[in-house]
Amino acid sequence: MISLRSMPVRAILSIVVAFALLAVACAAAAEKPRRKRASAAAKSEKQPAELLAKVRVLGGGPAPFALDARSALLVDARTGAVLYAYDEHEKMQPASLAKIMTFYLALDALEDGKLAKDTKVTISEAAWRLSMDDSVSRMFLPVGSQVSVDELLYGLMVSSGNDAAVALAEHLGGTSDAFARRMNDKARALGLKSTNFTNPDGLPTENEYTTAADMVHLGVELLRRHPEALIWTSTKEYTFHNIQQRNFNKLLF
Repeated sequence: MISLRSMPVRAILSIVVAFALLAVACAAAAEKPRRKRASAAAKSEKQPAELLAKVRVLGGGPAPFALDARSALLVDARTGAVLYAYDEHEKMQPASLAKIMTFYLALDALEDGKLAKDTKVTISEAAWRLSMDDSVSRMFLPVGSQVSVDELLYGLMVSSGNDAAVALAEHLGGTSDAFARRMNDKARALGLKSTNFTNPDGLPTENEYTTAADMVHLGVELLRRHPEALIWTSTKEYTFHNIQQRNFNKLLF
């Protein structure tokens, strides 16, 4: 089994950062009402030896543990080396991981000068309705208010705000549907071959899917193209309208 003590500090940091990006959205999705998943339950009933046999680790050694998960992938973001893999090409709903692509496109727009951090975004009724839905994560955006892009990015990546995702999508794409098409165009450009987005927030819809392999690839590309992403994703707490929320990424604490 690989020891982190034997690895360069930069390599360790790149591993943690790539995993941290994914943990933000995964943890946010977990706050929603839990639904029974027959496939996951079936896997959990398998003998540990059968699960371990499907796990691949760096160096080809024996798997140190199995996860109670449908799939998993952990990589060194600097070298691309696969450290842990399990059914990483199985398709599933992206849930809040879709927000990583929304974040990516917003950072592209900032880089291209199409947005500025202080650009004001008008909050639509559609975004506001999500802020009133206590079954989803939100940053509590008031309808008709003007909120800066910078605030929305914190709400998106710290609070995992579905309302923030829709507000950014509508501002950049006109509608959530039009923005989803841009998300898929970017996915194809990045080589995400097993991903299809239908909305900017990842709330489950028909024909929306991704894989752990594609999401790790997206996270690594995001850090490569936009290292400034860590400004927002590494923030431990964020307060908007006097409502303080902790980052869903527990690796930060």
